[in-house]
Amino acid sequence: MERITRNLVSFSKSLDLLAGIILLGIMAFVCCNVLMRIFLGAPISGVVEFVGFFTSIVIGLALANCGATGGHVAVEYFYEKFPLKVQYVLKIVLGFVSAAFLLFASCQVGVYAMSILQSGQKSATTLTPFWPFVLIVGFGVLVLSLVVLAQTILAVKGGGGK
Repeated sequence: MERITRNLVSFSKSLDLLAGIILLGIMAFVCCNVLMRIFLGAPISGVVEFVGFFTSIVIGLALANCGATGGHVAVEYFYEKFPLKVQYVLKIVLGFVSAAFLLFASCQVGVYAMSILQSGQKSATTLTPFWPFVLIVGFGVLVLSLVVLAQTILAVKGGGGK
C-alpha cells in the first residue's frame, strides 16, 4: 500500500507541475494580449474564454497534490478537543466518507462532460467545446479521491489511535 501511495503522490506532483506550466502559459497569453492591445490596437479574440478554460484545468490538476501534501484548509479546533482514539476514528470515518464523496463527484463530473459532448455545447466566441475541460477537472477529482483513500487506508494500517 505504501508503494501505491508513493506512486499516487508522485503522480499528483506531476499533475501539479503540469498545472504550474499551464498557469505560466495563461500568464504569457494574457501578457501577449495586453501587449497586442497596446501596440497593435487589436487584442486576441477569445482570451477570456481560454483563460477560464485553462484556469479550470489548473485547478483540477492541482487538487490531488494539494490533498497529498495537506495543503487544504482543515478545521481542527473542535477535532483536537477529542481524545486521541476518537480523533483516530473520526479521521478514518471522515477519510472513507470523503473518498467516497469525491469518487461519486468525479463520476458525476464525467457524466456531465459526456452530456455536454452529446449536446455539442461550445463557447460563444471561439466555438471551443466545453467537454474536454470538464472531463479534465473530473479526472483531477478522481485522482484526489484515490489520494484520500490511500491516505485513509495507511492511517488504518498505522493504527494511529491505539
